[in-house]
Amino acid sequence: MEKVKFTKILPLAYALMESRSQVAYHDLLSFIRRIIPELDPDFFMSDFETSLQNAVVEVFPRARLSGCLWHYARAVCRHVGSLGLHALVRDNENARRLVRLCLAIPLAPPNRLLRGSECCGDRGTSSKSAQPVI
Repeated sequence: MEKVKFTKILPLAYALMESRSQVAYHDLLSFIRRIIPELDPDFFMSDFETSLQNAVVEVFPRARLSGCLWHYARAVCRHVGSLGLHALVRDNENARRLVRLCLAIPLAPPNRLLRGSECCGDRGTSSKSAQPVI
């Protein structure tokens, strides 16, 4: 059978689940694999739920995993809030710049990822007219 190469990312499935355990995700993905036996994705994007990512590796071992940028950005913003930094980020340009840099980390080329994250650590105080962020 000839493989069809898709160039678009589309949702694989929507499921209402009672559990978010690795076993539950494994059962769901195995069911999908049974009803679509030719399904062999190259790429799988999801939120950062470890149980789902583990199940994907088990059921689709060839698939390259990727976290969803929207979920990443949401997690960063929630973390800023949990640290009580919303007002600082709202009122301080350096703090806003630092959060934006953190949001851009996943967009860095893999070979520059470490350097990009190191720059974020330096940005709080290295701007030409910088005031310390925290």
